[in-house]
Amino acid sequence: MIALLLSFAWDVLPRRPALQESPRLAEAGERVERVVTEAYITQVVAMQDAAARNLLITQAYGDLSLEIADLLGSGAGINWCTMAAWASRRAGQSIRGEDLPGQHYVARAAARVPGARFLVDTMRDVSREVGEGNREVFLEVAPAFAGFARAFREGDEALAAFFASFTKGPPDRGGQDILRRAFECYLEAARAPAGKRKAELLYAANLYVALQEQTRLQGRIAAAMPGGPTTRALVTKAMLELELGGGTAIHRLGADLPDGPFGEHLEALEDPELVTFVLRFDADIASTCGSRAERWDALADRMRFIVELFRLHGSDASLFEEPLSAAEWLALTGRVRPRRPFSSRPPR
Repeated sequence: MIALLLSFAWDVLPRRPALQESPRLAEAGERVERVVTEAYITQVVAMQDAAARNLLITQAYGDLSLEIADLLGSGAGINWCTMAAWASRRAGQSIRGEDLPGQHYVARAAARVPGARFLVDTMRDVSREVGEGNREVFLEVAPAFAGFARAFREGDEALAAFFASFTKGPPDRGGQDILRRAFECYLEAARAPAGKRKAELLYAANLYVALQEQTRLQGRIAAAMPGGPTTRALVTKAMLELELGGGTAIHRLGADLPDGPFGEHLEALEDPELVTFVLRFDADIASTCGSRAERWDALADRMRFIVELFRLHGSDASLFEEPLSAAEWLALTGRVRPRRPFSSRPPR
């Protein structure tokens, strides 16, 4: 039912501009910082307006992505923050109500048209859950990346303190063992020369962060998906998509990813730990066949898609571009964005 309502609304309601300046988004333009520190992350997380907060989260992921790439050195592909920036951009569209152009027309008809109130309430619930999930993941994962970058530059003693700060235990019980393992792999990758070993360490690190993140998000995603199993499968197949690199790739989450080529040095995986992890979610390790998510509210389905997504785009330099262009930022916030402190693309 919800899938039909959404499709109908999309087809017949008057379009509204995708990008609109508003006083609440102007707050993001006023508060943005391009060097992402733990203190800045705390300030962003404390913001009450979900849309303004999301803009700063999206920007922070993009800036952390370049800082981590700079730290990882020559030969490094994408890191988790690189992909997170584009996923957060997509989340922002839901938070701002861009999933349903003409939403205000539906709201006006809600008292008179059967099903319209259900649609409005559902979209409001989705927006709230997406906004809170966006905030919760940023609160846990962004300080780890910022702290890692700071500790790496300060030296071994700071790194030891950084690794000692993680909470013991699996992610489904509030622990961060897999997140700690991710940064062990990032550190080893930073110290490794360009080549296959570095690429596989970086890929493994990205997947470990993804598992931490997706486990934490499970409740939020389940709450945001409408209806029962059949409806959720229909929504996954028909409606959910992710745009990367400013439109260089658009992937439907309910469809198999393109069949390669995989990122540089990721065609044939060799590291036993990495292979074991990938096989937990991907039975066909040689191709993207079966990579689609049947239901996005299922953790295993999401991880299967994500495992293939990071491998497919492992060396995709277009993902290091700004997740929000200068024109988009100006249109949303009414302000010119400060320049990036790092180059737009890391050295190869």
